[in-house]
Amino acid sequence: MNANEQTIIVDKHPSYPKKRMRVTKIRSLVTIGAFILFPLLSKGYPQGGDDLVSEILSHLKSSNSKELSKYFAATVEVAISPNATVCSKKQAEHILSDFFSKHQVSSLKVIHKIDSKSEYKLIVVLINTNNGSFRTTITMKNSNNRFLITEIQIENNKDTSP
Repeated sequence: MNANEQTIIVDKHPSYPKKRMRVTKIRSLVTIGAFILFPLLSKGYPQGGDDLVSEILSHLKSSNSKELSKYFAATVEVAISPNATVCSKKQAEHILSDFFSKHQVSSLKVIHKIDSKSEYKLIVVLINTNNGSFRTTITMKNSNNRFLITEIQIENNKDTSP
């Protein structure tokens, strides 16, 4: 048998069209599944970039420690001048809630941002409140393809303009 005869025999095999149809159906299902699952999975986890930074800044501006805590790692270093402590997610939320109750945020301005690194992100923000201006540094680290806040430093700003 030469190569041409083998091709003809394979084409005439009764199960060949069925196998090709099954493969096509499987490919279609995988493609459709990818288009459906990818958006659903990506919405559940703030991955990083401008969306994550925007959400964090929004929660800072609205003094919403509860929503901000959704981005906390299991332990967070919170440093509100002159005190610093490493605490649980819940304790960090309480500390920030206490800070926001004493210092109502009126405006904020990003003065430095590193969000292009794959392992960490950093935001430095000047926050203007009813009791003064504060320089706030937020550090995030990548944990299972999700950036979580690991450190928040809040210190009195020497410059009074945000």
